[in-house]
Amino acid sequence: MHVNLILRTNDAAMRTAFFRLAPRWRMTDPELSVGESHVLVVDLRTPVQDKWLNPGRGWIALGETPRHFHWAAEHGATLFLMWPCSPEQLDHALQATEQASPVNAVVAWPNNIEWDREGATIKKGQVLINLTPLESDIMALLWGRRMVYTSPAQILHHVWRGSIATEQNVYVYIRSLRRKLERMPDHPCILINRYGMGYRLAPVCQITEREELADAR
Repeated sequence: MHVNLILRTNDAAMRTAFFRLAPRWRMTDPELSVGESHVLVVDLRTPVQDKWLNPGRGWIALGETPRHFHWAAEHGATLFLMWPCSPEQLDHALQATEQASPVNAVVAWPNNIEWDREGATIKKGQVLINLTPLESDIMALLWGRRMVYTSPAQILHHVWRGSIATEQNVYVYIRSLRRKLERMPDHPCILINRYGMGYRLAPVCQITEREELADAR
């Protein structure tokens, strides 16, 4: 059975990625499919028209910055995916939206990682990892500041909110998150840091000489 898919993008590479999901998913002309059952996917890196979005019907947002994520959340996206992402993640997202599953809180990362903000869980492949409330708060802060580094002092200020704690508490929780996120926690490539600047989440696992990856603090 074919499923109609409307993809709003000007990116040829993105269209190619979706075509690889054939034959289950059938790309359709947006202007000819208004009255048909379909799954809508919108690339937020290109201009978006509000008339495309139906509040009563789920849709998938694709983007690459925190601004894209916040826009998608404000406009009722069923699911937000970081781009680029794997064909497996695309197919999972399309199936979830088609079935109207309650996945609106899920942020899917490359490297086969999904973070559920509301459920405070991370899914790595088939493994479900639970986060503590403070770990989840740190993830939320680092996600919102994904394009910049966040210092231990900033994490302390925003997460502990004046509670009795020190930067040593931050280091303890960062190490705990790395044990849950990383294949090699002592050589992180997802929750990375740069000496003197702090931490940030890297959506694509790339180790470079410029990152101080060995410093587990």
